[in-house]
Order: sequence, then structure tokens, then C-alpha cells
Amino acid sequence: MVIRSLFRFSLISPAKTKINAKHIYRGAMEVCRILKDWSMANHFKNRKKSKFLRPEEIDEQKTRILIVCEGQKTEPDYFKAMCSDYKISGANIIIYNTGDRSSPKTVVDDAVKYNKQHGSFDAVYCVFDKDGHGKSYEEALNRIKSRKELIAIHSVPCFEFWILLHFDRSLGCWNRYADIEPDIKSKMPGYNKAMTGLYDCIKDYTEIAIQNAKYAEQEAERAGTDMSTTKIYLLVEKIKEIAGERNR
Repeated sequence: MVIRSLFRFSLISPAKTKINAKHIYRGAMEVCRILKDWSMANHFKNRKKSKFLRPEEIDEQKTRILIVCEGQKTEPDYFKAMCSDYKISGANIIIYNTGDRSSPKTVVDDAVKYNKQHGSFDAVYCVFDKDGHGKSYEEALNRIKSRKELIAIHSVPCFEFWILLHFDRSLGCWNRYADIEPDIKSKMPGYNKAMTGLYDCIKDYTEIAIQNAKYAEQEAERAGTDMSTTKIYLLVEKIKEIAGERNR
């Protein structure tokens, strides 16, 4: 409409040698009126949209969690791919890794600092392994117990135990990643720690992994040990819960 108005009032007939100032003025005023009407219409449309949110939009805005990972690639990439698969906004789930400063204690320190600097989250999940950390691992668990906003997502010996649980109820005794890697490769030929697309390779077996993780945890409690356990299933269930809120 704006373009038509401009042409209607600005084209000059070849037969005329003088510009009609009155017509030019009228054309300019008409264009201004059209632009003003268009701007006001969009203003009220946008204001109405932001004022009256659907219930699910309000729920989404209220649900916000932070995930702090010890690993630089495997864990962050896995959770990012899961969030993408469930179409969860980056505003709902923030995924942060500690870089090359890898230790359970560093995960907790960074989680507390990030939460303080970037506003409150509904929950802050600290993802780390026991694998070779010893004292730092225990310090991290103790500090998390003293802060209600923090949730420990720890694995013994490592995150890769969660991968293995996608295939069977593994109750072996592994002390570190090097011990568990051959078992993963026997289930996933071509697997390596730096591989891309891990989530896509195992996502169809997520529910199996959750049930196997719960079983492994129960067996470890009966034996009075934390060997061959992981809390990753708790975080995965939370991510699925947030995804479910979008569909309600």
C-alpha cells in the first residue's frame, strides 16, 4: 500500500512541464498517515502478544536450570544434543563446562560462582566423576550437601558408565575410564571418547539406561558401596520433565 501511494502521488505526466506542489504535499501526507497506521497496528499487536501469554509459555519462563560439567566435550555435547532433540530453549537450560580446570571441586566452585553472577536457577546440577579424583570428589560432595540449590550428578567411575547402561545391566568393578572403555567398544564398535554424535547413537535406549542405572544404584546400596553407579539418570529425567512442560 505504501509503494502504491508513493507512485500515485509522485509520478509526473510527460505532458506536464511543471511539478504540482500541491499534489506532492498531499502525497507526502498520505504516505505519513499510512506509515503511522501501520506502526500503531503492529505496536498493539505485539503488546497484546506479550501481555497475554499462554499457560505453557509462562511455565517455560519459570523453569530454568544450570548444568555445570567437568568434561570439556563428552558430557556437554551429550546434554546439548539431548536439549536440541527435545527442542528445549537455551534460556531454560544453561550448559557450562569448566574447561581444562577439570576436577569435582572446580565444578562446584564454578557452579556457585555462575549461579551468583547470572541470576537464580530453579536448580544447579554439578556433573562430575570420581575417576582418580579422591579428595576433590569427597570435598565436592560435602559442599553440595551444604547448599540446597546444588544437586550432585556424580558417576563412579565415570560418565561413560552411563553409556554402557544403554546396553545392559553392567555391575562390574571399574576404577577408571581406561577400565570401562573396552566394554563400551564391545557394545559400540568404533566408539572413542572424542567421537561426535554420541547422543544420536544411543538415544533410542535412554529409558533402558534409566532403569539400569536405578537397578545398579539399588545393588550398590545393598553392597554398601558406590562402585558402578551414576546419577546421570536424575538429570536426564529432569530434562525430559522440562520438555514435557512445553507440550502441556
